[in-house]
Amino acid sequence: MSKKTLNNTSYKLCIVIPCYNEGDFFLHKRYKLFLQNYKDTLICFVNDGSSDNTDECILSLKDKFPENVSIVNHKVNSGKAQAVKTGMNYCNSNFDFEKIAYLDADLAVSLEECYSLSFFIDKEVEFVFGSRILRIGATIIRKTYRHYIGRIIATLISYILSLKVYDTQCGCKIFKKEVSEAVFIKPFISKWLFDVEIFFRILEIYGKKLALQKMLEIPLEKWIDRGDSKVQFSYFFKLWLDLLNIKKQYSKKNNQKKSYFSLKPSWVTIVSIIIATTAFHVCYGLEIIIPTNISWLLSAYHDWGQHYLGWAFFRDAPWTFPLGEMTNYYYPVGTNVGFTDSIPLLALLLKPFSSILPNDFQYLGFFMYTAFVLGAIYTLKILKLFNINKIIGLIAVIFIITSPLFIFRGMHPALTAHWLILASIYYYLVPSSNKNNAVKNNWKQLTLFFLSTTIHPYLAAMIFGFCIILPIKNFYYEKSINRKKLIVFPILSLTSGLFFWFILGLIGFGKSTGSSAGNYYGENTFNLNSFFNSFTYYSNFFSGLPKISDGQHEGFSYLGLGMMVISLISVIYFIFLLIKKKLNTKKQHLPLFILVILMLLFSISNIVTLGDKVLFEVPIPSIIKKLGSIFRGTGRFCWPFYYSFTLFSIVLFSKLPIKNSFKISLLSILIVVQLCDIENILTSRNLNYGTYKTKLNDEKWVKVFSNFDKIITYPPFEKTLSYTFDYQDLMYLADKVKKPITTGYVARSKPIHKYTDSLNRMINKPNFFDNNTSLIVTTSKHLEVFQLPLIQKKASLYKIDNFYLIFSKKKDKNLLFTKNNDINIDSILSRINKSVELKSKNYIEIDNSHLENKNEVRFGIDEIVKNDNSLKIRGWAFDYTADSNLNDSIFISLSNEKKSYLFKTDLTFRPDVTKYFKRINIDSCGFNSLLFLKNIPYDSYKIGFVIKNKEIVAHKKISDSIQINP
Repeated sequence: MSKKTLNNTSYKLCIVIPCYNEGDFFLHKRYKLFLQNYKDTLICFVNDGSSDNTDECILSLKDKFPENVSIVNHKVNSGKAQAVKTGMNYCNSNFDFEKIAYLDADLAVSLEECYSLSFFIDKEVEFVFGSRILRIGATIIRKTYRHYIGRIIATLISYILSLKVYDTQCGCKIFKKEVSEAVFIKPFISKWLFDVEIFFRILEIYGKKLALQKMLEIPLEKWIDRGDSKVQFSYFFKLWLDLLNIKKQYSKKNNQKKSYFSLKPSWVTIVSIIIATTAFHVCYGLEIIIPTNISWLLSAYHDWGQHYLGWAFFRDAPWTFPLGEMTNYYYPVGTNVGFTDSIPLLALLLKPFSSILPNDFQYLGFFMYTAFVLGAIYTLKILKLFNINKIIGLIAVIFIITSPLFIFRGMHPALTAHWLILASIYYYLVPSSNKNNAVKNNWKQLTLFFLSTTIHPYLAAMIFGFCIILPIKNFYYEKSINRKKLIVFPILSLTSGLFFWFILGLIGFGKSTGSSAGNYYGENTFNLNSFFNSFTYYSNFFSGLPKISDGQHEGFSYLGLGMMVISLISVIYFIFLLIKKKLNTKKQHLPLFILVILMLLFSISNIVTLGDKVLFEVPIPSIIKKLGSIFRGTGRFCWPFYYSFTLFSIVLFSKLPIKNSFKISLLSILIVVQLCDIENILTSRNLNYGTYKTKLNDEKWVKVFSNFDKIITYPPFEKTLSYTFDYQDLMYLADKVKKPITTGYVARSKPIHKYTDSLNRMINKPNFFDNNTSLIVTTSKHLEVFQLPLIQKKASLYKIDNFYLIFSKKKDKNLLFTKNNDINIDSILSRINKSVELKSKNYIEIDNSHLENKNEVRFGIDEIVKNDNSLKIRGWAFDYTADSNLNDSIFISLSNEKKSYLFKTDLTFRPDVTKYFKRINIDSCGFNSLLFLKNIPYDSYKIGFVIKNKEIVAHKKISDSIQINP
């Protein structure tokens, strides 16, 4: 070549290898072996600002092979894209070679295979890239989750490129030198997705038709994923933005950006936003948008507190996989930020910035505000499609964003995102006159669905229906997409949603992510009177109508008096047009009609109710019942029908053959009637503002909590111990000192019985409180559980705000509490001791002869703990000859050679035993008792069970024994 080079050597192949902190993983032997055998190859290492000994590794290699190794250094880390670009341009400017490639430093693709692939470059083929296809004869080793993530990304990229490429992201790509000079001339948009840009640039250089002839994708013989990727997992969320930017940058010039003036919102849009803001302020107050205002959430002692605390604990939890998991909330079982309805989208985006956010920080108020604004905007967009008068459109906005159904859902901030339903209706109704518009609208619908999966599963289920019917409309009615896209868009939508739920942890493979919902289908449903049922409180004009159960509040969808009048007029006008055959129906609206009707039927369920009566029940397949049980609040699926019907009514009303001025006047009167009717639902909230103060002595609790590693509420996982939803206050104070706590409220919970059973077993063990750094918080109702450690002086007791605190005796109580105790703890302990004394005397002494020749006792022991002069025993027992144990009592017998001492047990409910042994009713065969034995003679005793009705009917000794010592 005529170009001046740094040496006089000509190479067949040049390989660029970007390196960043590869010192611990540098494959010296493999590089040496290759360079010894392939003298016609140059390796150019680009040290991308490494902070370890990477430079020493590559320098040692250069010392051994000075003619075959070149080094370029970046002072600071710039990312893989820039490192590859630097290496490519440096080699193109300074060396003589035919072909150039780049590989990853971990040599997942070997240098030898890269060299072999370079021979596919010829007169016709100018760009070759490897593909990680698992097949017979190939060794492709990848981590499973990275494989699935890669396939989703690769599929999406393939559609963006409109090329049938299996693997755009494989780190082995080889170019003819002239092609590389053109491809790497400009900087890349993305640090890690620059491979996609390479394809776009080749398409720009050659055009699609010729580019297909110039590129060749070759399945690799071997790929070994060595882990330690430099790409942070959080990049997954930025990846989609990078893809969007790449797509925009390389799109054809005919889609020019709008000018600044065309992007300015119209006055109608501005007014609709003002209306939305005003409505939001009336309903909630603009103050709740302020991020540090958390008082309104926690003061309600309702679901709002759960949503806030889910985020508060999640931000403090360490990153895990799945990403949404946390164990400090609902400790130690843990939960998922998706199961606390804390809007995973925002929780995941904000968690990386937790350290710089205020301690009291919430985003729920802002999220709800955006729901009002976006609801108003999409309502306008829908009405614009029907050329509705602008004033009528603005009045319609008031009807939609103040609809009782929407305002009622304020109890669940995540479920206020009804704009997703309105947006889906809009994109369905938008005509797709050509292929480009249809594809764009389907991508927008896919985006809406993905957003809905990051907000709430109920919304996702509704929005997914639109991901099915939109391509159906495009394919069958508008002929604007092909059959492949008809199938691909719904599949791609579903895949993206399931993938997000997988990495978040809402679903999993081979493990339980939450307890089953139970058989709820048919309970929390839509009542046929729901459109007219105001629940009394939500209407100034109508009394509430009867319903089957309180669970039917999930189907609440009161229209309001004003909307009822509009709907009635519209339905009458619709029937008139139908009779006169003047109705201009559009067949492409049929899929939308079918979808919302099907969702309405699903919300009604197979048990059809009107008021407090069941009209009839329809037999349905078990799979639908299971689906209905997953979505416990099935009544919510009436929402798409509700919005479709109200919008249809407004559109039809606007088409009445009367003057616009009269229609506007009538609508103005009706909106006033509507607002007067639903005044209570709009204005009933009087929300607190500012810093939250619990019902407890915050300062005391924070001081105490800070001295323990974890907080155990007893019983664990209860929402209420002393006052309604007091778990919120205890969690809020635990969060202040970043301590895990065994309480909370979750939509789905993992199995909790193992931990609860384990805790109950451990409490009475002699060493439970030794060096225990846990604090137990309970109430007087449950103090009996801790009798043994308290009387044995293994644990200390204290009381704050009607709660009892129990902790290891080794903790210095004086450091934790002031001497001014609210009550005399000694008197409580004295009462416990007296209770124990009474229990220790509460036994029956009999001769052993009374236990002879009795029926057999069938029993099972779940727990047995022997302590000094005490016995904790839990299980079940019954007379094996009986079908029922009605009026039976269960006694624990302690027998020596002559005497037996019978201690009555506390019975528990065990229907599982009845079912297992196929008896009529032995449900009360369970027992759970702590026996104090200090008043029976010192001796060794065999433990047994006695069943007594009016007299002893059954007896059985077990192998366990206990020694009573002085």
